[in-house]
Amino acid sequence: MSPFEIARETLKRLAQQRTVPTPDNYRALYHEIAGTAEHENFPEKPLKALAAALPRATPEQLRFARQLDGAIGARNWEGVQSALTDLLNRNAAEPPNWSALIRDLVLRLEARQTDLTPARKREALERVLSATPTPELLHTRLQGLLKGWAQGNAPEAAQDAGADPAAAGVAG
Repeated sequence: MSPFEIARETLKRLAQQRTVPTPDNYRALYHEIAGTAEHENFPEKPLKALAAALPRATPEQLRFARQLDGAIGARNWEGVQSALTDLLNRNAAEPPNWSALIRDLVLRLEARQTDLTPARKREALERVLSATPTPELLHTRLQGLLKGWAQGNAPEAAQDAGADPAAAGVAG
């Protein structure tokens, strides 16, 4: 059957069955008559507009936007779902507790220790601050530094946190 004949037969059956001629009903009956699989419409234009409005200021935002653009261009719902799920999973992680860390940092900086002078503590803190590229890693390294100060083995704690051993405040 030609597409014209299928369309005519579709309209006839809609009338015979007294089915409301909505786009969804027409599409379902058309595919039934043609013997083809019904494909869900992909809202490419609105999704492209949405993707174009996304911020792309950080590498993570840029990576997400590119992943979403690729899925939209391929008209791939699974890719769109994967991009959104990845984004939400990354943002679902509980943010580090900065207030407790800063409070502990201030207390430990002011606390007197026989093995570490305040100057060496400040120097170690400055090294960790200047050598750490991301907030998450900074939080982890500062926790390691504070743990080392509290236990009196600052170089090992700083290494565990991924910092330079010299950043722990014990110079060789």
